[in-house]
Amino acid sequence: MSLYQTLQQSLEPLLGNRTQTVLEEGVRRLGVSPESLQATHAETLLKRLVYRELQATRPAFEARQHIENLLQAIREQEGVSTKPAAPPPPVPIPPTEPPLEPTQPPVRAEAVAMETKPGALADLEAGLKRMGLYLEWPEVGRLRSLVMVIKREQEKGVEPEELLREGQGLLVQLEERLQAALLRQTRDISDLEAALQRVSSVGGPKVRRLEVLLRQIKEAHESETLAPGEVERARSIAAELRKLVESSVVQNPTLESRIEPEAPVPDETAEFVMEPPPEPPRADGSPASEDTYEGVAKGDTGFAGNLTTERYPTFEIDFGELTEEQLGKIREIDVAEDRRALEAFKERYAVVLSRSEVPPLLERLEAQLAAGEPLGAALSEFEAKLKDALKEALSEARARYEWLAERLRELGNEPPEELAPKLAGVATRLNVAFETLQAGVIPEDLAALDGALEALAQEAKSLREQKAREARMRQALDTLRGEAEAALSAYRGQPTVEVFFNQLAGAQPREESLQVLRRGLSGLLDALAREREEENLRRSSLRSTLQALPILESLEPQRSRLLAELGDINKPLAQLEAAVERLVREFQGQVSMRLEALRRRALKLGFAIPGLESAQSALQSGQVPDPQPFERALEEVLTQRRNALLAQLSQLEVQAQALRGVGGEAALTEIAQFRSRIQAGELPDLAPVQEALGKAQRALESLRGQLQIRIATLLVDYHEQAHIGGETVFRLRPMIEFLAAAQERMGKLGVNGLLDVRRTLEEALPLAAQLQEEYQATQRLKEELKGADIDDLLGIFDTKSAKEEKPIQNPALASFAGRGVEGLALLGPSGLIEGHLPFPTSVAQALLEDFRRMGEDLGWQPARLAVLSLPEAALILAPLGQKGLVVLAEKGLLSRLLTQIEKRRDELAQI
Repeated sequence: MSLYQTLQQSLEPLLGNRTQTVLEEGVRRLGVSPESLQATHAETLLKRLVYRELQATRPAFEARQHIENLLQAIREQEGVSTKPAAPPPPVPIPPTEPPLEPTQPPVRAEAVAMETKPGALADLEAGLKRMGLYLEWPEVGRLRSLVMVIKREQEKGVEPEELLREGQGLLVQLEERLQAALLRQTRDISDLEAALQRVSSVGGPKVRRLEVLLRQIKEAHESETLAPGEVERARSIAAELRKLVESSVVQNPTLESRIEPEAPVPDETAEFVMEPPPEPPRADGSPASEDTYEGVAKGDTGFAGNLTTERYPTFEIDFGELTEEQLGKIREIDVAEDRRALEAFKERYAVVLSRSEVPPLLERLEAQLAAGEPLGAALSEFEAKLKDALKEALSEARARYEWLAERLRELGNEPPEELAPKLAGVATRLNVAFETLQAGVIPEDLAALDGALEALAQEAKSLREQKAREARMRQALDTLRGEAEAALSAYRGQPTVEVFFNQLAGAQPREESLQVLRRGLSGLLDALAREREEENLRRSSLRSTLQALPILESLEPQRSRLLAELGDINKPLAQLEAAVERLVREFQGQVSMRLEALRRRALKLGFAIPGLESAQSALQSGQVPDPQPFERALEEVLTQRRNALLAQLSQLEVQAQALRGVGGEAALTEIAQFRSRIQAGELPDLAPVQEALGKAQRALESLRGQLQIRIATLLVDYHEQAHIGGETVFRLRPMIEFLAAAQERMGKLGVNGLLDVRRTLEEALPLAAQLQEEYQATQRLKEELKGADIDDLLGIFDTKSAKEEKPIQNPALASFAGRGVEGLALLGPSGLIEGHLPFPTSVAQALLEDFRRMGEDLGWQPARLAVLSLPEAALILAPLGQKGLVVLAEKGLLSRLLTQIEKRRDELAQI
């Protein structure tokens, strides 16, 4: 029987009809056939797909046990050691399929480390060394605390399995977060490269600094290391330079830096002092922040060279001259940077986002960004609020830790021996919480520790009460022996009396034994009294009967009164016997109701209380059993089950937190409701929570697969259409590079990384649709243009055809003339109005008309401007109603000419 058939036979009792589907999906993702399935492949398939499938229908620990049993059976069948084998080499995966990588561990933390291996601490230390750079990540602080406490415990000779498992789960979470951050850094690199391409013509030390930072970021990225400081500084510089370019500050810089790109050596004897260029304004007209990135506020730009000797271009900024379009572009840059900063704050301060004072502020800022308005000073104010909230949350966590530590100290004072191991375990976890707080991180397990201490307190109370009961039982047994000796000493030697004394001598101090002995003494005295007709014996028998009754608070006064009356010889014996008989019936009635209530409650909860049926049978035979031992037994079972459910809920909550964004929120809502029900005394079935988690897990895998397919389709379309160039391609390229990198890392990404990919994909799709429209319009235009027209246009620099020229008389049109402008003409329906062109005006008119039609095809109403990049120059086409402006000029003049066209568009249309 092949390994595939063995798996199918073993899994059918667990998965039923889904067995074949799951196995086929697994081998397809692995890229192997069922016949060539190896043990290493089967192990990966079981730990990934099958484990997740089982989690959807049963508790995690039960699913894990099934997987472990199957793995053991496979290893025995293959004749290999039970020690995990080395992972197989990576299996190629089709780009359109969700990845299933044998070399990678399961993505989710709850599915990690089914068993703790020797050397687990070394793995944690290696992971901590790799992630130690990212001190601001709370998972790193937690992992460092775990490693410290694990080392101390191992020095004591204790192997903290629970802490090792948590550490392994943290490593998985950190790897997911690192992969997501590296993916975002890929996007940063693409954005910075695009920005550098836009601003490279400016030159100067800031551009050179941007180039240096970009090179450093790329070097770090190649080694899979994050460079957040460099990224922030580079983005800050890029944003400043982009706003300078968008505001047309750089008209035609003629700088020494463009001739000599290297930074000049600082010269302390320089005879001039150049001021750094003024920063461009924010879109709202306010000056740019002085602390754009760390160091600027302190006067340290971090640029190569000394600011006092660095040659900067001279920029003359007249913000009043900026058009609405330019201000809008600056506003877009500010909004984009503010949105990115806000997302970074949300990730950095995620632990305090749910505090009551934070959500309203966050919603207001997000609404402002959605409206296209920069945040300005509100962003720094929000960051200050987050810092204050984090400090307050840390203070609250420290106070809660101190309270828990004090409770542990109270429990540790003369603790029952049975609780010593549990107390040591809680103390170890509290030590981890302390070290976590010392690292400035809020421990997430304080609530669980509170519950554990509460359970220990209840258990300690139960143990103390049990020991007190045992002491009372011993004292009651000694009292019973004394009473029996006093009442039966005159009858020693009789067989029945000696049998009773033998039973009394070997009795254990238990409630059941005491009740049997009291009833035996009562019956023996009653028999002796009837035999000898002695009133004292009958009174002693009645006294034993009363003492054998269980303790019921509502009937205790009547029993005490009758016990006192039995000592009064003036009370008629017949009257006392009738009173005792009535009291016994009352005891039987109340005990019967309590036992029946216990039976119904246990039946409802699915429990079986040992001895309960025997007690009810004894009650029907005239005895009065004590219901309290059965009630205590039920409460102990309930407490144990309740604590187990709460512990299971805590584990499920960790899984649900990791699945937020793909359905984990529904599971968290279920968990909160179930926790309230458990604390109210119920013992609910957690199947709905597990079902919600299974649904979220399946949604995660579905999202992963869908993203793979959608990205693959988008990349194919982009590479087919990108050759047309243009602004759309320029804006889309960073997203495409990000998505291509995401496709390679898809199997390593957790929920947050996948959601980032989805957001970027949704951001890219409108641009991709726009690129497709432009591509189709370009194809139509290409077909419509006649070959002769194209030949005329391409030959404008090869032939010296006679110029068609009319003098320029209008000052608005004359303002465009100057050095570098080879052609300048205003065209009307009948031909040239003013100006001259180095090629036939019919070509220009045809281009203007085609451009108008293309604008209508793309939905532009109306088309405003087009720039054709030619080998030697740039051709600008600007429709002006029935007229059109055509300018042929050097590419270096493009920015000035475009700004001037927007400013004088209305004047030109009136010519």
